[in-house]
Amino acid sequence: MHLLSCVGRLSEARLLGSAALRLELDTATRASIEAGFAEALLHTGRADVVIGRVRRALAVEGVPDEVRASLLAVEAHGLLYASDVGAARCAADAAASLARSCGDRAAMVFAVLAQSVVARAEGRLEDSVSAAWEAVRFEGESWDVERHRHPRLWAAMAAAAVDRFTEAESDLERG
Repeated sequence: MHLLSCVGRLSEARLLGSAALRLELDTATRASIEAGFAEALLHTGRADVVIGRVRRALAVEGVPDEVRASLLAVEAHGLLYASDVGAARCAADAAASLARSCGDRAAMVFAVLAQSVVARAEGRLEDSVSAAWEAVRFEGESWDVERHRHPRLWAAMAAAAVDRFTEAESDLERG
């Protein structure tokens, strides 16, 4: 679902998620699919639907920490789309902390990118740049799903916000 979403095949991602959720699944698998489904929905601009799906999944008992971290990171981005910066900060901080503790690099990158956007929205521009570069460092060490979060593109936005246009241009070229 995540990869289909990354390449803009949202209808296919949603169909795959819907089909999978009709199956008998264990809690961890169901929650993982909900996280992927919610992330695919992020691209549709339906923040309310994203937040609702994530919160229902988070309310289920027995969701493993790495899945909970992913769900919280998706929630943070959904809350940013809904312009609820304060709630997005809480979700992003919780996601980053949980992702660090369980070693989930993909959730960590997505959470830290949300922290970058939150910092920029709150006027903490240098913090925004620092968070974006933290995500770039994680992405640089892997060829896994972290790369599909495009942290260099987010870093370019943060750099441009502090008038570091040469750095932003370099990030865009490399991203």
